[in-house]
Formats: sequence, structure tokens, C-alpha cells
Amino acid sequence: MCRLFGLISPIEKKVEYYMLYARNNFKKQSERHPHGFGFGWYENGAPKIKKSGEKALESDLFDKLAKEVSSQIIIAHIRDASDGAIKEENSHPFSYENFIFAHNGTLHKKDKIFDMLEYPYNKDFTSDGIDSEIYFRFLVQNIKNEKDVILGLQKGIRKIIYLNIGSANFLLSDGERLYAFKYGRSLFYSLMEDCLIVSSEIIGEDKNRWKKFEEGLLLVVDKSLELREIKI
Repeated sequence: MCRLFGLISPIEKKVEYYMLYARNNFKKQSERHPHGFGFGWYENGAPKIKKSGEKALESDLFDKLAKEVSSQIIIAHIRDASDGAIKEENSHPFSYENFIFAHNGTLHKKDKIFDMLEYPYNKDFTSDGIDSEIYFRFLVQNIKNEKDVILGLQKGIRKIIYLNIGSANFLLSDGERLYAFKYGRSLFYSLMEDCLIVSSEIIGEDKNRWKKFEEGLLLVVDKSLELREIKI
């Protein structure tokens, strides 16, 4: 298993509190998920990715990014490796064009997904071709073919579920919205005054502020914090 964290806000926000200081903060969670970490965010509309194969709990880089990254959309990930070596390239998030993506779960027959990839989505992987990046490329392919993010995600997710090959939780952003999907792993969200947070585990003192995702739920949130729930 891995752990996901996502934030979207009408204003630029930092995630230092949730990463470093809150009860059950993201760094603490890396005790059980020690195989790398990463942050993805947007600067002037362009995706930025910084990641490492280090354990977050022992990394000065994690602390630096946790304190410095500021954006309207931020996706963070800590890894418990199930496919691929422990190294920076296999850490999440991944990016493709303007999309940022992180996955929690294992897709056991990644070759089945790879075989459905078309050019150019089957080329130039930034990882060792691990299941998570193949999954990401497959979703992007469906988005591009449908010319619509939500329709593409619905189509791609349904194909993955039909294959019955593992857990498929993810966070994805196109720079305008945050998309969060639960299938096979825990996922929660909390709507606050100036942001919405999605996390694999509840973070902070007030558990009552968090809502548990139903299985098969795709949550779509824009920067005005308007929510749309889609059951797949």
C-alpha cells in the first residue's frame, strides 16, 4: 500500500501542517510506507514534480518541500513499493502534459493494461514501467480519446474494474480540478473553509470533519470547491 494526499483551494496554500505537524501527519505515515515520496503542484499553470526514493521520515528534502511548496493544487505521495525498484524514478507523482497523478494500490496484471495502450501513451515512461504509471497513461489515453476528463476517467476506470486485477485508488489533476477515486483502499476527504483535502488516512485532531469515500466513488472538485460525486 501507499498513501495519498491532495489539496485544492481557491487560493495558493501550503501543506506544511498536514505534512509535518498534525496528528498522524503525512511524514509520520511513512514509518509504514518507507519506499520514497513525492510532491506534485502547479506553478503558473505548469506541473512541477519533485520526488525521491528516500524514506520521508529521514529526508531533509521532504521537510523542505513540505514547508516550501505553495499552490492551489498539491498532490503528495509516500510509497510502499509493490512493483519496481525503490528509487526516485518509481516514486509518485507522475506527470504527462498538464496532468499530475498518484496511485495507491497494486495492479497485478499490468501487461493487460499495457497491451491496451496506443501510441504515444505506450512510450517514454519516466519510471521502470511500473503498474502505476501504466495505469496513469491508460487513463490519459481515455481522456484524450473522449476529449473530456470525466468521460475519459469513467471509461478508463470501468475497464480497469472489469479486469479485476487489483486496487485502483488515485489522485489526478489537470491543473483546474482535483479528481479522486476510491477502489480497494481507504480514502477520505475534508471540506474546509478555504480548501478541500483528500487523504488515505485521517489527518489532524477532528475526525468528524472527514467523510469516508464509498467504494467506486469518483470525486471531482474545482478551485471554487464545488464538489461533484460520480459513482462508477
